[in-house]
Amino acid sequence: AKVSVYRVDDPASNYAEGAYISRVLTALALSGGRNTNGTRLVNEAVAYRSSNVLPVITNLTTSLYGGFWAEGWNYGQQASRNLVLCGLALEAAGLANINPERTWAGQVINSLISAQPSQDQVYDGGDWYAYPAAFVEKDLFYVMAAATTDTTARSYANFIIQNYPGSQTRDMQDLLYRDTSARAAFWSSAPLQYWNQGTGLIVARNDWNYNSTWVAFQLGNLLETDHQQDC
Repeated sequence: AKVSVYRVDDPASNYAEGAYISRVLTALALSGGRNTNGTRLVNEAVAYRSSNVLPVITNLTTSLYGGFWAEGWNYGQQASRNLVLCGLALEAAGLANINPERTWAGQVINSLISAQPSQDQVYDGGDWYAYPAAFVEKDLFYVMAAATTDTTARSYANFIIQNYPGSQTRDMQDLLYRDTSARAAFWSSAPLQYWNQGTGLIVARNDWNYNSTWVAFQLGNLLETDHQQDC
C-alpha cells in the first residue's frame, strides 16, 4: 500500500522518492478518463508534492536546500532524479508550477561540482560501498541540466556530460534529456566554497586544479534520513 512504504512521508529519503515517482506516473497513466481512480490518484500526488516534497527542497534548514542529498550520493543519484522527473511530469500534464524543482536542480549541480575532492571522487556524505566514493554518473546531470533555469549551472552540468570520463548511458534519460549541442563551460570562476544550507554542509578548496586542499565539515541541520556516521 502507498502508505506502508518505509519513510513514505519523508521525501528526503530514497525510499519515499521511489514511492513518489511510482504514484505520480501511475496517477498520470490512469488520468484523463482511463480509469475511475485516475482523478483521485492525481489529486493525491499533487497534494503529496505540496505538503511533503516542496518543503524538503525549499525550507532553509533541516532540508535538502542547497543541493546535497543528505543520505549521500550513493542513495541520492536515483532519488534526486525521481524527485525532479516527477516535477517535469506534473508540469507537462499542466498540474504544477515546478519553479522550486528547477531551482533545486541548479543547486544540485553546484553542490556536486564543489563536492569533488578530485575529479573522479565526491564527498561520501554517509554510508558508501566504495572508498573513496566515486563521482556520480552522467545521467544525473542529464536531468538536472534539463530542469534547471540557472544557465550557468546548466553549462557546468553539460561540461561534465561532454568531457568527464565514461560513456553516455544510452537510456531513456539520455534520449529525452541530454542536449548533444548544449553550451558547456568549466567552472573556473565559480566560488571556492559552497554552503549546502539545508544540511549544514560546507565544502571549500583553495583552487580548481584538483591538486588543491579540499575540506568539508557539517554543522547541524541533520535530517532524520541521513546516513552520517557518529564521530
